Amino acid sequence: MGINIKFLGSTDLNQIVHAFNKAFEGYFVTLNFDIDSFQSKLTQESIDLELSVGAFDNEELVGFMFIGVKPEEQSFYNAGTGVISSNRGQQLTKKMYQLLLPRMSSLGYKTGILEVVKGNDPAIHIYSLLGYEITRTLECYKLNQDYPKLKEQNWVVEEIVNWQLNDWNSFDQWSPTWQNDNTSITNIMDRLTAIQVSDNGEGLGYAIFDKAKGRIHQLSVKKESRNKGIASALLNYISSNSLSNLHWGNVDGNHMATNQWMVNRGFEVFLTQYEMILDLE
Repeated sequence: MGINIKFLGSTDLNQIVHAFNKAFEGYFVTLNFDIDSFQSKLTQESIDLELSVGAFDNEELVGFMFIGVKPEEQSFYNAGTGVISSNRGQQLTKKMYQLLLPRMSSLGYKTGILEVVKGNDPAIHIYSLLGYEITRTLECYKLNQDYPKLKEQNWVVEEIVNWQLNDWNSFDQWSPTWQNDNTSITNIMDRLTAIQVSDNGEGLGYAIFDKAKGRIHQLSVKKESRNKGIASALLNYISSNSLSNLHWGNVDGNHMATNQWMVNRGFEVFLTQYEMILDLE
């Protein structure tokens, strides 16, 4: 019967999760989902299974491509592509894109975005042939030991209730990637914590993080208030209030100040990725 390429809208979630975990066995980083954590990924990354693609060998899902969408920005995101080992070498990624791209163009989408691990040369080659171009390098950091607290500063860190990300847009030094941008954070804001350093009611620095996972989504300080210990005060608070070791993924590799600050505080790069962009116009 051969391979059948079709959209995943009617595919059972258990089948999708099973295929995902099987495809990513032995990957660069450990990836393993259950139904709840996969549902969380769907929500956070605005993934539409009606526009996501699967490759089926008879009835078995052997390849997939999850697609997140932002119709207002006319952009879509490859939130994960995988093929189980027994079906690799059949150009299934290319075949899934052959179904996907005409559909996205017909719906008015102009830009495709993805991240790919540096060193995953076969994937980079495929995406390049499809028209994707590398736009920036992304560093993923983790802190394996307790955060070495700096001496206390005169900054008070407060948790913010009913926060709005737009209040801090002008603070950002570089644009977050899809998983950490304002839309993705808003999708899961009920389980995230927002903190701020203020002076006379004026916000000087902020951070958004996940207490349970120790994951930093955004952290930035207003330009004129940098190099005064505000970022370190925010990091102190995150470290003291997180239940897991800290990590911050997809930091813009071109922003040297942020990367040097991370290294100076004991963070180590555990993965480097490329962001790649496809122009459909």
